[in-house]
Amino acid sequence: MYSGLNGAMNIQNFLTHLIVRVPFAFMIILCVQISYLLEINKQEKTFLTQQSLESQLNYQQLKNQISPHFLFNNINVLTSLIEENPKKAVQFSENLSNIYRYFLKQEKQDVVLVNDEINFAKCYLALLKDRFEIGLNYTINIDEKTAEKYIVSTILQQVLENVVKHNTINEDNIVSINITSKESYLVVENNKIPKFITEESSKKGIENIRKRIAFFTDEIVVIESTTEMYKIQLPILETI
Repeated sequence: MYSGLNGAMNIQNFLTHLIVRVPFAFMIILCVQISYLLEINKQEKTFLTQQSLESQLNYQQLKNQISPHFLFNNINVLTSLIEENPKKAVQFSENLSNIYRYFLKQEKQDVVLVNDEINFAKCYLALLKDRFEIGLNYTINIDEKTAEKYIVSTILQQVLENVVKHNTINEDNIVSINITSKESYLVVENNKIPKFITEESSKKGIENIRKRIAFFTDEIVVIESTTEMYKIQLPILETI
C-alpha cells in the first residue's frame, strides 16, 4: 500500500513539474522564434532599403543624362542660328531660356500629369518650329480622361528630340509629328526621312526612355518602325 501511495505521489509530482516546466519551455521556444522572425524582418527591411536607395540612385543617373544633353544640343542650334539668322537666334534664345526653366522645374518631378507633359511638349515643339519652320508640322489630340492620368516626366521631350536627331528636316523634307492617346498609352508617330549617317545609332535615347519608364510600371514601351513611319507608345500611369 505504501508503495502504491509513493507511486501515486511520484506521478503527481511529475505532473506538477510538467505543468510548470512545459509552459516555461514553450515560452522560451516562442521567444526564440519571435526573436528570429524579428531579425529576419530587420534584414529584409535593410535589404529593401538598400534596393530602394540603389533604384533611386540609378533612376537619378538616368535623369541626369537628359538635362545636359538637352542644353548641349540646343546651344549648338543657337550657335548656328547666330551666324545664319541673328534675329531668329534672339527669338530662339528667349524661347530656349523659358523652356529650359520649365524643363528644370519638371525635372524635379519623376511623374507628372499627362496634361502637364503635353503642355511642356507644346512649348518644346514651338521651339523646334522656330528652328525648322515649314519643315516641321505637328498635331496633338489627347482626350480629357487621359490628360488627368500620369506619365514619366520629360519623356515626350526625349521622344521629340529623337525624331529631330534621326530625320532630315527642312522645307524640302517635311516631317509631321502626331501625338495621340490610345487606351493606356500616349502615342507619338512621325513619318521618316532618315539622315544619311554612316555610323549605326547607339539607341541610348530609347534605352534611357525604356529604363526610366520601367521604374514605374511593368508595361513596356512599344515601338513600330517601317521604312516610312516610326511610332512609339509610352505607357500611361493610372496613379502616382
